[in-house]
Amino acid sequence: RSVDGARVRRARIGDVAALARLHREIPYAFLSTLGDGFLRQLYRGLVTDREGTVLVAEDDIGRIAGFVAGVPSVGSFYRRFVVRHGFWAWAEALPALLRRPALVTKFLETARYPSTTAVLPPAELVSIAVAPAAQGRGVGRALVDSLLVALAERGQASVKVLVREENHEANRFYRSLGFRPAGQVVLHDRRPSNVWVTETSPVGGNER
Repeated sequence: RSVDGARVRRARIGDVAALARLHREIPYAFLSTLGDGFLRQLYRGLVTDREGTVLVAEDDIGRIAGFVAGVPSVGSFYRRFVVRHGFWAWAEALPALLRRPALVTKFLETARYPSTTAVLPPAELVSIAVAPAAQGRGVGRALVDSLLVALAERGQASVKVLVREENHEANRFYRSLGFRPAGQVVLHDRRPSNVWVTETSPVGGNER
């Protein structure tokens, strides 16, 4: 799929550094505090995961303008990630955890939270980011629509996404795409995140 000069394709291992770099620009993203090395391990895990879907929007000269990542079950992905990448991810995160011990609590909250959303769809849009120069061109919408199609092909009927309550721009974005509010989850610093849910049936971007 193409949108305003950007082509959506599957992410490759060679994209991992760019994905980590873009992730650092996500507002309120706790995992960014664990360092670039940890983020590279995370996206290496997502790109190579047998169930994960990572898509990038690539411009006409090969630069990554944005990405989206999703999994059929975030809890199952975390378990596979620990087995395959846990040692190296922990090693990369350790300096940040030693400098700021409070991050350990947040790290454990992130690891445990899937069990608190058991009544919600297991499939999740894990992360999405669009480079500043590509924002306002429909790149984010195209990435989300493409992810929903990919999850539908894996048999997932619906998908959720968590957004910090104070991240007004992101909340408006998901509402504009037809996501519905499905409650809140309290994670880091006792601040609530809104849970948004939508069906994965392929729908044209302009109809959302």
